[in-house]
Amino acid sequence: MFGTKATVLVVTGDESVREACVEVLSDRHEVRLAADLAGATAVVESTSVDVALVSACLPDGTPSTLVDRLRDRGTVPRVALLAEESFDPDGSDPFDAVVPTPPTAFSIRTGWNR
Repeated sequence: MFGTKATVLVVTGDESVREACVEVLSDRHEVRLAADLAGATAVVESTSVDVALVSACLPDGTPSTLVDRLRDRGTVPRVALLAEESFDPDGSDPFDAVVPTPPTAFSIRTGWNR
């Protein structure tokens, strides 16, 4: 992947969070946006995605459902959950990291290690 930008899929119904992710990520990454599961599925059918940032609250399903769909397709190796600071993962969730909302360059870069 040397010389190319990684593609990040941001999936959240919150427009302000999508905008913040674009602002933070677009200088170093290709950013694709979706507001729901259906939109995210359409994105991964049309392009390769390296990382997904998925909201804890989606209007048409759960983030775990999306992660399962993406991983079943073999298209997204890493998935981070975009969550309120009060989110407490129970360890059974299929996420590699948790990124607090609203996202900042630091929080996206580091995530909350699990």
